[in-house]
Amino acid sequence: VTGQQVIDLVTKNPDLVILDNRQPADFDAGHIEGAVRLLDTDTNAETLAKHVKSKDAAVLFYCNGLKCGRAAKAAEVAVKLGYAKVHYYALGMEEWRKLGLPTVR
Repeated sequence: VTGQQVIDLVTKNPDLVILDNRQPADFDAGHIEGAVRLLDTDTNAETLAKHVKSKDAAVLFYCNGLKCGRAAKAAEVAVKLGYAKVHYYALGMEEWRKLGLPTVR
């Protein structure tokens, strides 16, 4: 998805779970409002179930962008585990900041 599509997802899905797959320092420097930090290496059946109520719930994964790759790995795990509404924001925080979209700390 693109930055604008992320905004649309948030608007249309008030229960959207946003998972930030970056390192703690990156997350602390600014993240998408409502995001929960979950490293790609910590993404598994147990941690996803803790954050995402059901496999039919909408979930968005993002990281620092294409060069980072953490969100791609985490989203792949979710799909393999049977999550049906997985969204992957490939351009991540790199695009988010370029677009001047808000972050929180």
